[in-house]
Amino acid sequence: MKIFKRFLVATCSVALLAGLALSGCGDNKTDETAAETTAAAEETTAAEETTAAEETTAAGAETDAEAETDAETSSANADVATLLPDGVLKMGLDDSLPPMGFRDEKNEIVGFDVDVAREVAKHLDIELELVPIDWSMKQQELDAENVDCLWNGYSWTEERAEACALTKPYMENMQVLVTMADSNIQSLDDMAGKKLSLQEGSTAELALDDAAEFKDSLDEVVPFKENVTAFKDIEAGQTDGLLIDSIMADYYIAQQDNPDNYLIVGDPLAVEDYVIAFRKDDTELRDLIEATLVEMKEDGSLGAIATEWFGKDITTVGN
Repeated sequence: MKIFKRFLVATCSVALLAGLALSGCGDNKTDETAAETTAAAEETTAAEETTAAEETTAAGAETDAEAETDAETSSANADVATLLPDGVLKMGLDDSLPPMGFRDEKNEIVGFDVDVAREVAKHLDIELELVPIDWSMKQQELDAENVDCLWNGYSWTEERAEACALTKPYMENMQVLVTMADSNIQSLDDMAGKKLSLQEGSTAELALDDAAEFKDSLDEVVPFKENVTAFKDIEAGQTDGLLIDSIMADYYIAQQDNPDNYLIVGDPLAVEDYVIAFRKDDTELRDLIEATLVEMKEDGSLGAIATEWFGKDITTVGN
């Protein structure tokens, strides 16, 4: 009987130990599964947090970019309001200089410079007022504040740079000699003893002064208020040649019924750059207009205007 009791106790003890062992194994598997589930959850949470952080950063960058653009626009508007309190840019121009600025068949002022100035005004949300002036009196008109700028085939010179605040060049130009093709003038030397016409107050006068030998060979220099009138003079045979901007010469000749009737003779007397002139102390307004031209070059609007007038973009902004 004692033996049976001992056997029963031993058997129960073994069963109890086995149960505990099995219970222990079961707990390990549960712990491993729980650990794996926790790790997966943590990875998912981390991934979600990373994605959210990246989206937040991207959104923040976009917001910063928009804020920067808004700030630039606000700054530009503030500059315009300060520099042009009435919101109007008065553009002084010669209205007889095709293709830069001239009157069409409806007597409206049109031209490349006019279109560019209008686009600048659009970018700055201001009005543009076209003010035709006597080009020989342009500096006086600017100094008297009758206009805010001189913008119409206006060439850079050292003298003008001393008197005005000039923009960087936006187009290249040359001073060339134009004659009628049926004349006996085939070179600059053939102008010896002949009459030369040019526009009064233009850089053609300066180019002629610099070409002293050529100037001394001429019989007479005949100044005109307008280049178109000077063209009519050589067409009528009243003068023998015309010293003029190549930009205007090319355009004027191309518009004629018989462009072969005209001849551009010899090498250019001068190579120039077109700029815009402001009063000497109006450097901030100059800088604002200049920066807007750069923006127009970058967004393609400047090139589009040039292509409309010249068949391609010949502007030099940013070069």
